[in-house]
Amino acid sequence: MYTSTCGGRTEDFSNVFDAPPVPYLTSVVCAVESSAADTPGLAVAGNHDLEQVRFSDEGVPVNRELELARVLG
Repeated sequence: MYTSTCGGRTEDFSNVFDAPPVPYLTSVVCAVESSAADTPGLAVAGNHDLEQVRFSDEGVPVNRELELARVLG
């Protein structure tokens, strides 16, 4: 699973696949995208407020749902 651009940073495995964290599949800066940040108009700014994985009462990661709820108000 991939996308054409990462927006400057990749995503943690557990946030994408709703699975337990995998130590070697963590978020990193994307060199190609981060170099575009120096050129105005080429980088899309983005952020999220949940740095740690949050789990539901059933033990399922819910970061994606919480971020979507925040965006939708």
